[in-house]
Amino acid sequence: GHLVLSTLHTNTAVGAQTIPVQLVRPDGSGVNESVVTASDGTFTYTSSTVLDQTGDWKAKFSWNGVSGTYDATLLEAPFTVTGVSVSLTGGVLDLVALPIVPVTPDASTTFNPLRADGTAAPVSVLDLITWAPTMPPSGKYVSLNRDSNFPGAKGGAGYWTYPSESVKLSPKGKLWNQTQAYSISVAAGWNLIGSVFTSDISWGAVQVRYQGNVMSLSAAGSVLRPYAWGYDPTSGSYKLIQTNGVLKTGRGYWVRALEPC
Repeated sequence: GHLVLSTLHTNTAVGAQTIPVQLVRPDGSGVNESVVTASDGTFTYTSSTVLDQTGDWKAKFSWNGVSGTYDATLLEAPFTVTGVSVSLTGGVLDLVALPIVPVTPDASTTFNPLRADGTAAPVSVLDLITWAPTMPPSGKYVSLNRDSNFPGAKGGAGYWTYPSESVKLSPKGKLWNQTQAYSISVAAGWNLIGSVFTSDISWGAVQVRYQGNVMSLSAAGSVLRPYAWGYDPTSGSYKLIQTNGVLKTGRGYWVRALEPC
């Protein structure tokens, strides 16, 4: 949780006071908590809420005051929760994924491309393209800049990008619980996927659920091929990921399913 140290200053002692606290997430939702000051007005606040979204948070402290003596007062303590960033080079094709779970499908908010000076770049500079495996006749590329049916930002999806300038993605969304599995639905055929975890994961440790049964990746060859294809933007070529390899955070991958799972 976020730590705030502060003091409620009054000209005369008012004793211990209960101060309501509203913790406001980046998506605007809030959690109500409270903190009790010491008799001298000092207090230490540590939120019990899991800081599970990247972006700008606020802790709002409101004291009702003492009627006829002290007016009500409000203190705002802003802070930022950051996740994994992804650096992109202008004019270089790349295959990326979001290391968060979006709280909105809006690509501009979720991908959050930033220039070197920290200012926001329009999401159109990314020229995002993803693969829609269920679109007829046998899957189709869909472009954010050119198609009205772009599916939006999704956790566990991969995206091609050909940025017109160098930017850093600082994705905004929910940080997935790193101790819990994350499920990605895939259609029969090729699928673009990515990991929502903030560190690399073992590809061989991935499990496959098919018709209610859970299998190891190596045992699921009739449902999902036990390899993935990543892309190296430096060499401009694909890289085969075997079961002893890893899926890197922020990177997109091709996988091929023989059955929807």
